[in-house]
Amino acid sequence: MAANNDRTRIPVPIIPYQTNRRAMLEAATLPPITFDYADGRMGAPGLGVWIRDLRGQGDNTPISGMHDSVFPPNVDQINFRIIWPGYEAVDNSGYIQLTKANGTRLTRVELGRRVADRIVLWYFDVKNKPTRSHFPLGDSQRRVTYQDMYLVRLVNTVGNVWQADIVVDRTPPPSNLP
Repeated sequence: MAANNDRTRIPVPIIPYQTNRRAMLEAATLPPITFDYADGRMGAPGLGVWIRDLRGQGDNTPISGMHDSVFPPNVDQINFRIIWPGYEAVDNSGYIQLTKANGTRLTRVELGRRVADRIVLWYFDVKNKPTRSHFPLGDSQRRVTYQDMYLVRLVNTVGNVWQADIVVDRTPPPSNLP
């Protein structure tokens, strides 16, 4: 499938979480977790998965390595933080448990869905708040909605803190349905 060159993709800068808490100052040691469509609909790897697909299709979203367990067995939970440019004062964090009630580990697609759910809940809390952000959030044409967001990677920024690498693209992904 050919890449869609009509897209305008704008990466949202990751603002790494900073802390003075000694327990959290350890260096990030785990590699990023990537999210890409398995069917190549974006034309190339590294372009992410639409947040709307992760929410709407859930565990059936066709992403590469969807059934892979992506964290080592000794990591029980991650501290997921959302720090959006211009909204730093509305820092949002919480833990994502990596072991399910039945004892199995979260898969890549399940992790992606949980991250997407957290991003959308956060979005509805902060949308339309006044900001000087280059990426203002809200429902008007000049603002970014969660439906403009693609999850590219989950990045270990410090200690056990993970943040989403998001790209803004107002074009829905092409469908690979016949």
